[in-house]
Amino acid sequence: MSDEPTPTVRFPLIPVIAVVIVGLGLGGVLALRLPANGRPDPYQNVRVPDSVDLSVPPFELIDANGEPIDQSILDGGYTVMDFFFTHCPLVCPRMTAEMRRVQAATEGTRVRLLSVSVDGGRDTPDVIGRYANAVGADPQRWIFATGERADVWSICDALQLSIEEDAANSIPLPEGGTMANVDHPSRLILVGPDRRVIAMASFARDHDVNSLIEFAREQAR
Repeated sequence: MSDEPTPTVRFPLIPVIAVVIVGLGLGGVLALRLPANGRPDPYQNVRVPDSVDLSVPPFELIDANGEPIDQSILDGGYTVMDFFFTHCPLVCPRMTAEMRRVQAATEGTRVRLLSVSVDGGRDTPDVIGRYANAVGADPQRWIFATGERADVWSICDALQLSIEEDAANSIPLPEGGTMANVDHPSRLILVGPDRRVIAMASFARDHDVNSLIEFAREQAR
């Protein structure tokens, strides 16, 4: 056995400090993502934080029966909203299919649905009524509405959702001619009983739509 003293192992100080800092930083991030009860939020991917104040503004639209409706149809319940137009060949068919899935998954609950056309000039009450029938909308729960462009644009603006006419891309119309595409919001929007937006989900993300459905069902019990 050697009588030589055991060498002292020295670790570089800077990497150790860095590890500690990273660990503390990660802990802080995790703490921010956990609610007060310490449990992960299952709806974190779609929930709109309480600190973000997004509310549906007053509006005046017309439903598929030609009857006027306003923001009061949102009061006291939970409503999943989206924006569409009947000549849309791009995102609308898939988004409407997702809304139909919301309708089926929330049957028997207090969840309602509202689809607002962004092409009021062509999407008359009769046109959106036929569209609603074609997609299997339950008229007792799923309302289709249309209105003046300025009114619909103002709803999008209040919700901080972009909408604009895309003149560079034209859409052929069945009766002949074309129309400019409309780049409109492609999210499903869950509105609470006070008209405040409490969740949003991209129609193209199944997991997010599933989360929004479960969140809506939980809130509307």
